[in-house]
Amino acid sequence: MSIVSAAGLMQLGMAFMMMSTGNNWAFVSEGKQGAVWYVDTESLRDERDDDGQTVRRAVIKTQYAAVSAGPAKDIKRLILFKCQDEISKTLSYTEYDAVGVETRSYAYPTPAYDAVVPGTVLASAMAKACSTPQQ
Repeated sequence: MSIVSAAGLMQLGMAFMMMSTGNNWAFVSEGKQGAVWYVDTESLRDERDDDGQTVRRAVIKTQYAAVSAGPAKDIKRLILFKCQDEISKTLSYTEYDAVGVETRSYAYPTPAYDAVVPGTVLASAMAKACSTPQQ
């Protein structure tokens, strides 16, 4: 009999969600350095955060194919948005190389919400995630 911690289950659930998404990438914006951002519309879910408020869960992908700096070619982030408050927190991220092989992943143990700065690519991603209906 094995015992699995709640944190372990959360990380396993996030990893499964990251693997099972990506069939419906909606273009968000291109960053100043040439990276292209997408929201996976199949990943969008409304859920309750620890404080009981409704948040929008989304998987955001950043493609760095056009950017020469850095080894990662794609990064997928699992993000919670408090749409009305215009804040977000990243729960986890996974980096992939040029052929799509996972090279690194990390789940934040106790992420905090930060303000989403207007006019940024993240603000565009939040707008897309918050305005697109769940599938």
